[in-house]
Amino acid sequence: SPSPRSRYSRGGGGDVVRYEVSVSLPGGPVVLATPDGRALNISLLSLPASTDVSGIRVRAVTSFGPGAWSHPPVAGRTGPAGAPESPIVTAVTALLGCAGALRVCWDAPQDTGGRDLTGFRVGARRGAGDAVGTEVVVGGEERCADLLVA
Repeated sequence: SPSPRSRYSRGGGGDVVRYEVSVSLPGGPVVLATPDGRALNISLLSLPASTDVSGIRVRAVTSFGPGAWSHPPVAGRTGPAGAPESPIVTAVTALLGCAGALRVCWDAPQDTGGRDLTGFRVGARRGAGDAVGTEVVVGGEERCADLLVA
């Protein structure tokens, strides 16, 4: 579906230092800011799938202060649930006293695809090839798993 659109008139002088986006969510309003005046997109991650979002407005902020909010506010709906991003591996260490055993630790992905994480499947591969050793499934709150890869 097309992105919600609202009109915004740029004026008032001064270079834009950032944009602010106001969004009304079921839990209350949220205001997000871009890192600078060049960024024209902003993402609100980890919203549940098929969530109604209303009151979307944007305004520019210059060295003189914030401008007026765009009008009229627009509404939208998050898309259906999808696959989460890949987790980021933070450490792989050998387990002492157990030949061929590794402990793998990771950070959970920021974008969960619109759903709560229920678990992680952890395994090892030779390059892009075949699986090596065991594969384990751990709960969604876990951030480390032990593998036997011998």
